[in-house]
Amino acid sequence: MRTTRIPARLAAAAAASAALAAAFVLAGTAGLASPAGVALAQHQPTAEPTAAPTATPAPSACIADATKYAYPHTVLLGETLSITLTFRAVCPAGATPLHVVLVLDASGSMAGEPSRQMKDAAKMLIDRLDLQNNPSTQVGVVQFNAGATTLCELTNTSGQAKACVSRVAAEGGTCVDCGIHEGLRVLLSGRRKAQGANAINEVMVVFADGANNAGCDAVLQAARQAKAQGIVVITVCLGPGCDTQCMRQAASSARYFFEIGDTAGLMAVFERIRTDVLSIDLRRLTLVDVLPPNMQLVPDSAVPAADVSADGRTLKWVQTFVPSDGLTVTFKARPLEVGRHPTNVVARVDFVDKLDAAGSAVFPVPFVDVMAVPGTPVPAPPQARHAWAVDGAPLAVGGRGQVRFGLLFDPPRVPEDTHVAIVADGSGSMANDNPRLKAALATMLDRLDQTGSSLWKAAVVHFNSIAITDCALTRDLAALRSCIDRIPASGGTRIDLGLQAGLDVLRDGRPSPGHEDLVLFTDGANSAGCGPVLDAAGRAKADGVEVHVVCMEANGCDVACMQQAASSPGHYHGITSADGYGPVFGAVADRLVADRRVASVGLSLRVPPHLQLVPGSWSVPPAASDARSARWDMAAFPRVGIDLSFAVEGVDDGAGPLDMTVDAAFARHPGRRIDAPSAPIVVGNPPAATPGAAPSHTPTPPATAGPAATETPRLAPTASETPRPTPTLKFGDPVLDRHVFLPLVVREACPDVAAADIVVVLDTSNSMSERAVDGGTKLAAAAAAVGALFDGLGPADRVALVTFDAAARVAAPLSGDPAAARAALATLPLADGTAIDAGLRTARGLLAAAPDRGARRAAIALLTDGRAHPSAPSAVVAEADAVKAAGIALYAVGLGREVDDRLLASIASSPDHLHLTTGRAEVVAAFRVIVARCGGAFWGGR
Repeated sequence: MRTTRIPARLAAAAAASAALAAAFVLAGTAGLASPAGVALAQHQPTAEPTAAPTATPAPSACIADATKYAYPHTVLLGETLSITLTFRAVCPAGATPLHVVLVLDASGSMAGEPSRQMKDAAKMLIDRLDLQNNPSTQVGVVQFNAGATTLCELTNTSGQAKACVSRVAAEGGTCVDCGIHEGLRVLLSGRRKAQGANAINEVMVVFADGANNAGCDAVLQAARQAKAQGIVVITVCLGPGCDTQCMRQAASSARYFFEIGDTAGLMAVFERIRTDVLSIDLRRLTLVDVLPPNMQLVPDSAVPAADVSADGRTLKWVQTFVPSDGLTVTFKARPLEVGRHPTNVVARVDFVDKLDAAGSAVFPVPFVDVMAVPGTPVPAPPQARHAWAVDGAPLAVGGRGQVRFGLLFDPPRVPEDTHVAIVADGSGSMANDNPRLKAALATMLDRLDQTGSSLWKAAVVHFNSIAITDCALTRDLAALRSCIDRIPASGGTRIDLGLQAGLDVLRDGRPSPGHEDLVLFTDGANSAGCGPVLDAAGRAKADGVEVHVVCMEANGCDVACMQQAASSPGHYHGITSADGYGPVFGAVADRLVADRRVASVGLSLRVPPHLQLVPGSWSVPPAASDARSARWDMAAFPRVGIDLSFAVEGVDDGAGPLDMTVDAAFARHPGRRIDAPSAPIVVGNPPAATPGAAPSHTPTPPATAGPAATETPRLAPTASETPRPTPTLKFGDPVLDRHVFLPLVVREACPDVAAADIVVVLDTSNSMSERAVDGGTKLAAAAAAVGALFDGLGPADRVALVTFDAAARVAAPLSGDPAAARAALATLPLADGTAIDAGLRTARGLLAAAPDRGARRAAIALLTDGRAHPSAPSAVVAEADAVKAAGIALYAVGLGREVDDRLLASIASSPDHLHLTTGRAEVVAAFRVIVARCGGAFWGGR
């Protein structure tokens, strides 16, 4: 028997075609939609074709799943956070036509055996497409050398398509861009002939074995034209002479580029083609994340790379042809302030599905606790001062006295005043309510002027079909009132333009005297939809502006949109009737003149048994009261403090103080309970005082600022400042009175899970001796992480340890007792090299040799701190594909800032199997997650 040796790259081409064929058979039932009605393009157009205008997309039927988390949840000031956003769309299944054009290399370098093997591979692909049983699937064939020729327009006849492949030549130069242009013409022609079809999935597969004669730019321009038409461009690079960088860029995305140099791992690569291409649910996805001013993006930390705004606070990812497993992006941020903070202002995703229907989703907002580094000074919370005064004491039984209580927080070290932009609705729907709005706005301005400050300024903007700045920032009340009086009541409702104009006027007035506020009023929905409103509000909030929204709900205001536009639920105010203007704008004014350091204040007053409170005597009505107690709840505490007065009546002989308890919540510090008792109030003839007691008839001092009140911390602990003593609590104390304690009953069940075999593949290159960001070496951090995995193993699980530098070795064989692996961790030698592929190959061999392999789950946990060398990244990908093809879960953990995060993302079994860490704490947490997911011990994942 005669054996003919086939070059590896040709055998690879044949295997590639087989895999692609399987992929495209399925693509007919789950592929991409293409816009219909596009005019036929000419061959090699001089300008990029433009898709025909389409109607406003219908709402997508896909179910959006947007998740976001930050890790760790608590950090020291100066440390970094890893922020991960994952988006998936679950879309209904539906059959769609499939058009495939094969663009084949017919250059002279393909002459002889290479051309024959490529033709055989292409014919195999056509056979696997099963055209006879898939009448909506069509195949076209284009060849290119110095130019390009269409050998077959789109056809559903297998014999005709294969005959065209047989005519592919092997002579002349290499004009890859010519082939792409001609392939585009074939697909556009088929699109025109298929008018009436709801959707067409169009795929162009470009095979090349060499570089383009006219350079890469021409290839990329041609590929952009195809991709602009909604066509999936798959590029396959054959052999060492192919321009891999150019072909990678020409593909629709990195996942649609395949470099084939040998046969290792080919079937796994083509399985990826099948699963990725055939499961595409989204044509386009745009994800935007906006960081707040106190979060700093770590440069070049986004994976995949993002478009970053000039100020470094807005990240944007755009992906095309997203498969059903969705998109996961990560980046790192560094908090700049101590306290509890949100990690973003807004994170949003907008997408178009395979049927050209549009959808969107908003990500949740994670919060993190930022603690001060031990030994560094931390700003103290505001200190409270209080004073009492009693007129008419001592009292007779039945007599009354007037009581005053004053509370003030020490002045801040920085200004607390504000610049305010009033953005008012001047649309035609405001014709009836316009006078009420103007009166309420004027009253709000008066409140600003009553603070006695000379630093505040306000501006007036109105919007209808456009936005106009009526007054720039000024303290001239007369000018501001005149601007308010000029607000019209005509035209449309462009809230988004008003928000942008308000932000612009605040930016023009910087620096501010401490705060910037934008007060928006509207009575209707935005003429351009909610999206532009949220974008404009997001820009304002990203600039540190507090956005207050007043929404006339009774007139059709878009409540859901306005609630999202406001800075927080407390910044949204709804009006349900015309009588609500005054109270609501009064509440907004309270926030504008409030001490922003103080989030809220609650006052609880108790009087002794010989006194009672006089109903209706309050200068500020309490939220609740009876004869012996009263309570006030203040969502905003004035910068100038409060002066509270009320009357008491003597009901019996006695002496004793009034007891006022202040519960203060602060914006950036733990809450405080402040006990502020008055001097004793005497009624009639009280019993004689015991020796050593204070005189019972001491008059109460006048209402001047007294000593700082006694403060004790709330129950919630914090590490952001020096702890204070916690008071002794007993039942009946006010703190416990506000809490309800219920018994906790937990039922937990352990599922039946197969035991696991886990191989840890550990990088032992010299760089592992470098220092980790949170102390110690990276090797020590890795050893701690692997030890955490050992601790989480179930009783039937087995573990092995493989190490690698320039070569790989088994440090501890597969065993149910991790003792040998623990011992090996303590004495690991370091050397040059990072042969990740060798480590994966060794681990795969260990798992394949296990005698009961089929009865156990298998996983590899790779940990590395660097980039693959001397091995090529393609070798690592090929070995990882072989691992996954064997049914082994592959977890990829990067440690430090020098890792090839894109490579790790490409080899992990899924986005959930990728962990990018910077130090000991993060990598230990990552390995705990791994053992919880893949080990047989259920409790580790609780």
